[in-house]
Amino acid sequence: MKVIAYLLLTLPLAAATDWPTGTRITPPTIRSVSPMGIARGATVELTIEGINLGGATKVYFNDPAVTGRILKNKELPDQDDVRLGSNGGVSTVDLGPIPPRHQLIVEVDVSPDAVIGPVDFRILTPLGSTPTARFLVEPYYGESPDREPNNTPEEAFETFLPTVLVGAISKPGDVDYFKITVRDQEEVVFENPSRSLGSQLTPVISIYDSEQKLVQEFREDSARRVTAFGYKFEHAGGYYIRISDAEDSGSAGHFYRIKAGKIPVVLSAFPLQSVLSFASHSPKDFFDSPAFAFSNCSPHILRAVSAAFRS
Repeated sequence: MKVIAYLLLTLPLAAATDWPTGTRITPPTIRSVSPMGIARGATVELTIEGINLGGATKVYFNDPAVTGRILKNKELPDQDDVRLGSNGGVSTVDLGPIPPRHQLIVEVDVSPDAVIGPVDFRILTPLGSTPTARFLVEPYYGESPDREPNNTPEEAFETFLPTVLVGAISKPGDVDYFKITVRDQEEVVFENPSRSLGSQLTPVISIYDSEQKLVQEFREDSARRVTAFGYKFEHAGGYYIRISDAEDSGSAGHFYRIKAGKIPVVLSAFPLQSVLSFASHSPKDFFDSPAFAFSNCSPHILRAVSAAFRS
């Protein structure tokens, strides 16, 4: 009887060392996409990393103007499985083997007629389809990178309009400076669709003149989701664009892709039945004030009308 009791007590301990105490269920998932923006008319190799992507066979896009094919699929080394328990310490619960990580190289072809804006896609694997991931279709402007150091006007990255300002507020208190040159009375729109990609940045876009005097500042806040700002420069010359986070926060997730140039953007549309009539208006109708901001309109309405102007 004592032997039986001993075995019953020791069996759970042996089981804990021989196989997992829990079942880890991890569906195929996309964790990162690079680059996060592709110009219309371009063919680009997209690097996609995720888990359980082995044997992936196809990529599906929600825009027929975007197509792609998988060129390469390789397994990546496992990462440390560090999980925190309810007490804030490292969890000791064994969930089973860590799911394999994979890196896919996908050749993406974007038609010149593709609508500018976010494109969702999924990857088909033997374990099923992944949840959607996203990148942006952008105008063929070229990118101006966040090349460090660029934390002061003297270190600003000089670029020319139109362009896409690309970077990240990588740590708390970080700022990025860019330098642009404009003509007299030139109107420039700064559009940041990065929130649609999951960016944590609450951007503050400040404009300084050649003497480093603040002439205009735009910012988002929790109550008003503004995606685009516009400014009419009264005088020709060089200006500095300063990008920061409204909460002075920063991380790799505080990234931005800010289109800067003469970009037609719609403020609002009402009534909704008359949305298509906006296409008969000149984009100039929306640039009447020295400074303007765009918000409070359904994203799909803004995208549809803006696309009509850009076509």
